[in-house]
Amino acid sequence: MFKSFLATDEQEQESKKDDWRPLARAEFDALREAHSKHPHKEKMVNTIFYLVDARVSGKSETAVFKLPDACSRNTYSTKWQNDPAFAACLENVTKLALEWKDGRHIRALKTATERLQLASPIAAAKMFALMADRDPNVVFRAAKAILDMTVGENTSKDSQLMNTIMGMLDLSQLTNEQIGALQEAKSVADILKALVG
Repeated sequence: MFKSFLATDEQEQESKKDDWRPLARAEFDALREAHSKHPHKEKMVNTIFYLVDARVSGKSETAVFKLPDACSRNTYSTKWQNDPAFAACLENVTKLALEWKDGRHIRALKTATERLQLASPIAAAKMFALMADRDPNVVFRAAKAILDMTVGENTSKDSQLMNTIMGMLDLSQLTNEQIGALQEAKSVADILKALVG
């Protein structure tokens, strides 16, 4: 039940779309256009892609230069790194990817917050249902949990809890002794003693 609530197929598909690569398309297209006649323009794009991917994932860039569809370390150091279009593309794509990575954390927090907000009415309804339980301990714990989540710091939780418990009681089901004890109750513990006996 929780798995389906926490990660639906639609959400899994959305997370797969959440990638920095589509953001870099314009930068890669600009590099291709700047080097339209260059025989290794796709190798330039691949090299930038692999370098940025290594930077984003925290891997070593050294392995990039061993890949067959990327340039060698020597070509990068002596030629492409100094090429203005290549350098600009690498810088811009790195910036885009790192911003995406930073934003990913924020997006994940927003998604988690939305999911919790959607779940709270269900949780509240279940807590309120427990308030009608015959066992005063269950009522007490449910009321306390609700108040812990809703009462402000300046409000006395005990007095709120006492009022909540008293409001939930069916006085017709209580003895005269219990009603008398409830009228003199000054704490939640007093209410529980009056109800339990």
